[in-house]
Amino acid sequence: MQPITINLLGNSNLLKKQKRLKFLLSSAYIFLWFFSAFMIFHIYKTNLFISSIYLKEIQKISTEITSQGPKFERIRYLSHQKTSLEKQYKERNRIINRPEFWSQKMLALASLTPENIRLNKLEVRTRPDKKKNKEYLHLSGTAKVSSLTPDNDLLNQYKKSLENNADFMKNLSEISILETRIERHDSQPVMSFSIGVY
Repeated sequence: MQPITINLLGNSNLLKKQKRLKFLLSSAYIFLWFFSAFMIFHIYKTNLFISSIYLKEIQKISTEITSQGPKFERIRYLSHQKTSLEKQYKERNRIINRPEFWSQKMLALASLTPENIRLNKLEVRTRPDKKKNKEYLHLSGTAKVSSLTPDNDLLNQYKKSLENNADFMKNLSEISILETRIERHDSQPVMSFSIGVY
C-alpha cells in the first residue's frame, strides 16, 4: 500500500491564486460594466444635447418660414398676375398685328369723322415704343373754325364720339389730343391738330 500524501501548503497557494484570479476577473467585469453604462449615459446625454440644438434650429426655421409666408404668398400672386398679363399682352399684340383689326378701325373712323374735320395723315404703329409712350394710331388733320381764337369744343366732341364707339375702342385704352394750333388756309382760319390713340 502506498501512503496518501496531502500537500496542504500547495493547495492553499492554488486556492489563493484562484481567489485572486476570480477577484481580478470580477473587478474587470464590474469595471467594464460601469464603463459601458457610463459610455451609454454619455452618448445619451450627447445625443440629447445635439437633438435639442437641432430642435431649436428647426423651431427657428419654422418660425422664419411662418413669418415669411405672406411674402411668399404675395410673390406667388404677383407671379401669377405677371404670367396672366404677359398672355394678355401677347394676345393683344397678335390681334393688333392683323390687318382686319385696323380695317374695322378705319371704317369706324370714317363714319365718326364729321364734315368740318379733315384728316390729313393717319399713321398706324403696331409696335409702339412704350418707353416714349408712342401711340398705336396717330391722327393729324384740320378743323374749320370761325375765329382765330382756339376752340377745343369741336375736337373734344370728336374725341368723345371716338371713345364712345365700342368698335373703334376695342383693344385700345385711351385717346389724347396732343396738339392744337390755329393757322390760315386760303385766308380762312383753321385749327390743325394731332390726336394719339393708345
